[in-house]
Amino acid sequence: ATASVVTTAGAAWGFILSTFALVFAAEWGDKSFIATIALAAASSPVGVVGGAIAGHGVATAIAVSFGSVLSNYVSERTVQYVGGSLFLVFAAATLVDIFAQ
Repeated sequence: ATASVVTTAGAAWGFILSTFALVFAAEWGDKSFIATIALAAASSPVGVVGGAIAGHGVATAIAVSFGSVLSNYVSERTVQYVGGSLFLVFAAATLVDIFAQ
């Protein structure tokens, strides 16, 4: 029984660490990251940290809740295709915007 608890705890920590790595890599260098740097340079860094943690926490809670409900109606494969397609559409729109200027 003890070995299964240790295995379960290890799996949980592995999942937490992989989720952290994914979110950290996705957020590093994006617009909100740059905006947070600018905000911290112009005001209280402690206040910016608190606001950023709260804002990201609320956004993540909404995303997780929506994903949990969505998984009852749509397959994971469909979500992957739609997400990938939207990513490509946004990339194409960005390229059009870059070359249109």
